[in-house]
Amino acid sequence: MKRFLSFILLFASLSAMAQQVIDTHAHMIPQSYLDCLTKHDALLDEDFPIPHWNIDEHLRFMDEAVIACSILTLPAPQPWFEDNEESARLIRQVNEEMAAVKAEHKGRFLFCAALPLPDVDAAIREAIYALDTLHADGVKLASNSRGLYLVILLLTH
Repeated sequence: MKRFLSFILLFASLSAMAQQVIDTHAHMIPQSYLDCLTKHDALLDEDFPIPHWNIDEHLRFMDEAVIACSILTLPAPQPWFEDNEESARLIRQVNEEMAAVKAEHKGRFLFCAALPLPDVDAAIREAIYALDTLHADGVKLASNSRGLYLVILLLTH
């Protein structure tokens, strides 16, 4: 019986070590994004304040919560203020910042690239760049850009 209990305890211990918690909904909020929202008086566009964020606090939280990996995305609101070039530049910068965090903290972070919607051509270019060059782990499709909602049409033959 003693061996059986020892085996169960060993198995439970190994199982706990093998399991990893992955945070699939984590936002990176870089200063470049906050600066853009401030410039356009859009910090409260989602009706609540955007929280303070920094990498050290995020890592500390992950360690305290025993989170092995966080998947980073850009939060709402989508940074588009009727200027496609400004949006594309900011989104590129944010994606490069997320890629740098992923590279600097190997295994702790993945990221889904932001897209400069509603400019579909720029969004396609950014998705290709983010996936092929920055090695993004996916793309985040915002449900709306400043009130323009994503509509997906499913066509069947």
